[in-house]
Amino acid sequence: MGKLEWHIILALWLAFCGTASAEQLYVHESGWWRDGGATYACAVAGDPVYLADFTNGPVILHTDVSVTPQKGDLNHDSQTTPADAMIALRIAVGSLPCDVAMIATADVSGDGSVTSLDALMILQAAAGNAEPQPSPEENAYSHLYEQMDRYENGSTLRLIQSYVGTPTNPDDYMAWVYDNDLAVLALVDRGTPEDMVRAKVLCDSLIWCQNHDQDFNDARIRDGYWANDLTDQSGRNSSIKSPGTGTGNMAWTIIALLRYYDATGNITYLNASKLMGDWIYDNCYDTRGAGGYTGGYTDWEPKKLEWKSTEHNIDVYVAFMKLHEATNNSTWRERATYAKTFVESMWNESLGHFWTGTTNDGTTINRDVKPLDVNTWGVMALDDVNRSAINNWIENNCQTTCCGFEGFDFNCDMDGIWFEGTAQMCISYQIGNGTEKSDKFISELRSAQTSANNSNGEGIVAACHDNVSTGFGWSYPNALHTGATAWYIFAERELNPYWGVSTGEPIPSDAE
Repeated sequence: MGKLEWHIILALWLAFCGTASAEQLYVHESGWWRDGGATYACAVAGDPVYLADFTNGPVILHTDVSVTPQKGDLNHDSQTTPADAMIALRIAVGSLPCDVAMIATADVSGDGSVTSLDALMILQAAAGNAEPQPSPEENAYSHLYEQMDRYENGSTLRLIQSYVGTPTNPDDYMAWVYDNDLAVLALVDRGTPEDMVRAKVLCDSLIWCQNHDQDFNDARIRDGYWANDLTDQSGRNSSIKSPGTGTGNMAWTIIALLRYYDATGNITYLNASKLMGDWIYDNCYDTRGAGGYTGGYTDWEPKKLEWKSTEHNIDVYVAFMKLHEATNNSTWRERATYAKTFVESMWNESLGHFWTGTTNDGTTINRDVKPLDVNTWGVMALDDVNRSAINNWIENNCQTTCCGFEGFDFNCDMDGIWFEGTAQMCISYQIGNGTEKSDKFISELRSAQTSANNSNGEGIVAACHDNVSTGFGWSYPNALHTGATAWYIFAERELNPYWGVSTGEPIPSDAE
């Protein structure tokens, strides 16, 4: 029940309540007195007490009348809260014993009696005095802060651990670059002074990784680093935890660094982004089939990934368009449209969704897995897609109910709720003016924030249970996730994270 609903219900209840008044009595030397055959005890003989004018007469409780409590503070906790309003209500209807001090404290209206008006006035005072509770969005930011400071704090270079350990998924200290890119975008978008300080630390850490690779000096970023030991190079590859270099991850890092550059004007972050963009072009540009860019490299002794991902090419398209915007260099636009051409070739017109990409030959469509995110990201990144068709396809193929929540799975097997993808769908709905549907699933995310298994009231778990499958040979755990938390923030803030614009604003076009 919401706070406003509770206040309305209480106010209606108070409207039907009665009145308590009092007359002064004195306790006999024995310390006992009688009324209508009932015997009552009082602490000290001779003390004044007040008896409320009830038919059956309540028990009289002793109070030291030399103490003058704050008006309305009936539970003596030195503040006026809704709990005091409930006590006043019980006095008004005759269900609570009361003495002279309690009557005087409850009579905030000053009319000599305790009525429903006093209870309502106390409630109103409590609403004005109460410490504001953080919103679900603010709680999500608190989770990012706490995870960022888990091993180091202040200006120390570090990246955020992606998952919080659970009994079934212990801490692995992995800081996936993609998750940290999302955290940068969330911090810069809100943009408080502390947000910007933290965004700088993360951006500087990413550039440190770019400049201190143990094996290469070519501006690449690896997929994952140690969250608890980023800059310790005491051993070979000590800072690198996942040695691959994914094209999509590199593109998201460009987007994050450019967002920070846009906010600060510090050219350091633009220069680092240009170097990463050149790396993608030099190492992943592909001429097979519809062109586009390949998946990157994997393993310690890098092996080129020959397949092409629609999702990665969406990322590259936006990253290169943002580089064009920042530099006014038409080369970046040309490189961007090369990625977009591949993305458009992956559109399935008959069913209204994007295919995930190609097999290793760079031409044959991979039809084995149909993920949600390539479609939601298409809605966010492209100005000329069929948003309605995409949302309908996702609803028909990925929407499910599991673990007491309604949301969306990563793929079409509907074996659980993937909360990151559910947040992405909220953004997709917002872009398509589906506000009612977006609100519905934001409500589900808020519920997951407080009640999902392994939740902490702040962050968002990746999945509603362990091992929610993807179809790519790995699965999502039921663990608090930096990436899912960032996507939830984007949904709450109605942010299109690709372009850094509101979901109500037009998506930028590549048209000249």
